[in-house]
Amino acid sequence: MAVQLHISAFAFISLATLIEVSFADEFPVNFTLKPKDAEYFVGREAIFRWGYHIRNSDNVESIQFGKVAPPEDDASAIEYVAILVKDLHSQGKVKRNNKHRTDVISYVSGRTSVIENETASFKIVNLTLNDTGKYYCRLQLNNSFSVVGKNTDCVQLKVVDIMINYQDSTLTIESWKGHKITLRCAVKKAFQDSEVRFFWEQKDNRLHSLGRQVDWKTLSEMTFISVTDAEFNPVTCIAKTKTTTQRLEIKIKRLCKPSEPVNVTVREIQSNNRSCKLYYKLNWDPPVDSGNIPITKYLVESHPVINRRKNRTVTYSTEHTVCKVQTSDHPDELIVNIRGVNKVGHGLKSENIKMLFYRTPSAPLNLTSSMSPRKEDPPFDVRLHWSPPNENGGKAVQQYLLEYKVLEEPWESAKAVKTNETNMMFIQPKDETYIYEIRISASNEFGFGTISEVMRVYFAETPGPPRNLDTHKSKTPYLTITWEAPTYDGGAAVTKYIVEYKTVKTEWSAAINVTVYATKFSFPANISETYAVRVRAVNSLGKGNPSNFIFAKLTEDDLRTLRRSNVSSGIMSGSGIIHAFLLLLAVCFISA
Repeated sequence: MAVQLHISAFAFISLATLIEVSFADEFPVNFTLKPKDAEYFVGREAIFRWGYHIRNSDNVESIQFGKVAPPEDDASAIEYVAILVKDLHSQGKVKRNNKHRTDVISYVSGRTSVIENETASFKIVNLTLNDTGKYYCRLQLNNSFSVVGKNTDCVQLKVVDIMINYQDSTLTIESWKGHKITLRCAVKKAFQDSEVRFFWEQKDNRLHSLGRQVDWKTLSEMTFISVTDAEFNPVTCIAKTKTTTQRLEIKIKRLCKPSEPVNVTVREIQSNNRSCKLYYKLNWDPPVDSGNIPITKYLVESHPVINRRKNRTVTYSTEHTVCKVQTSDHPDELIVNIRGVNKVGHGLKSENIKMLFYRTPSAPLNLTSSMSPRKEDPPFDVRLHWSPPNENGGKAVQQYLLEYKVLEEPWESAKAVKTNETNMMFIQPKDETYIYEIRISASNEFGFGTISEVMRVYFAETPGPPRNLDTHKSKTPYLTITWEAPTYDGGAAVTKYIVEYKTVKTEWSAAINVTVYATKFSFPANISETYAVRVRAVNSLGKGNPSNFIFAKLTEDDLRTLRRSNVSSGIMSGSGIIHAFLLLLAVCFISA
């Protein structure tokens, strides 16, 4: 596909001059040109626009546009051959040079013209390859003290049939040892049917023998792997037609893995908070050599000194030059190092840093409790016993923390007591509650460690057995049992009793259990059976041991008493009916 170009190509030159009539002044003129030199496609036109500013414009007599001719021989100098001269004092009249050195300008003179309504602008149309060369613009001043060289500005014109397409070409590329890269060299063509050949060169290397080159009509790609140092030198792509040779230099930015981080410092951080363990804070400076590319992250690797198995290695990743290192295993001496990572890969490791990790202690062991009587209320304290932790964290145990709360209350409400005792402590109840849960933890200089399992403790015990059980005669077919409260209530008030009774022929496991809230109980009895009865007292700690059992049975006297009672009850029942009937008649009579 033919490359579409703008019809005009422009060169802009700003010409500024300061001229004073003085024997000491050399009348300098400051020229600027953007772009200074330019390439143009064959067959197109080139436009040169110079602009200038001078304090006294009357000093400028004419403006020359011409071509710089190379010296004819070694003894000659370069020559400025005018093509056009614009006379500013004759209303811009233009004169064409048809006499002097026409051998230099004849082929271009007829295609060169002045752009109207512009002070110092010229153009060449239908450019040919022979138009390539250096052209100039000169201010001809009427002051005899002016220096010609100071009033002249040049521009290099190059006419070609192909140009480098910088937008689609590789200008700079990153690579490192063992990395594959692909370089692109694209061109624009003046003529669609022109053939372009591509060649690739590198200092001390012949890339066509090392890499893989693929060419299209306006593009060539070179793919190779950078291995040796020489393969990181700049690469030149040469694009050729029959009339034009273009070169594109591609720079290879060599990357490498970073060097080791430096100035590694370690600071130990301690805490007395149970939830926070000892850790180390690492700080370091970036590598001196980042590998010619920014560091993307750092890897902090740690493993135990004793066991160097890979599965024990822990790696932290961070984008900063600071990292917190801690261990969740048993106290350990760790080896820690740091390395930077960039686009190429993992860099060199820093020096090894040894870290000795101490921890808070493990949980105390063998927690037990026993009640200790005292004279005042409540009657008991609880005496706790425990064994030291298996792991003290590498530092001596300094203190123990006991927490205890009422059963079923949250641990936030627990009372906390610290003690320096090594294996024993007394605690008291908070109020008239007797069942608590307790736990204990040990501390060293790094804080309190793991909490023990929760244990239930009691500030009272179950009551003793009721006393003096006895049976009583009844006027009904019931046996009545009475008893007295226990001598010892266990430190907590007796709240109820459990009566167990059974026939002598059955086991206690089949006995009937009845809860009562007094020291007396009656139950229906079979006249033919003998019963065994016992009673238990109950307080907030539970039911105590049973009393001694007694035998109970309805006697013959009980039966005779029961018969007499039934007869009396029947008589009373008959007379009552008659009395009620007479009363009813009286009421009816009065009403009538």
